[in-house]
Amino acid sequence: MRLIDVTDLVEFLQRQESVSGVQRVVAEVTPLISDTTPVVLDRGRGVFIALTDEERAQVIDAGARLGADRDRASLAHHAS
Repeated sequence: MRLIDVTDLVEFLQRQESVSGVQRVVAEVTPLISDTTPVVLDRGRGVFIALTDEERAQVIDAGARLGADRDRASLAHHAS
């Protein structure tokens, strides 16, 4: 199984910041890489946690990607 770290993207969304640069690339590329599991760093425990299919759909696929019509508060809620 291949993993892709989406921590930076998720943390930007949690703070209701506009994604750009690296975060935008992560949001756009992650769904295109087949057989890859997005993970986030649980900083408190120091371990990576895989996003569930629902989290991936809400935060990456329908959320931060180009053209998504999600408001920042909604994305922050789903990224938490």
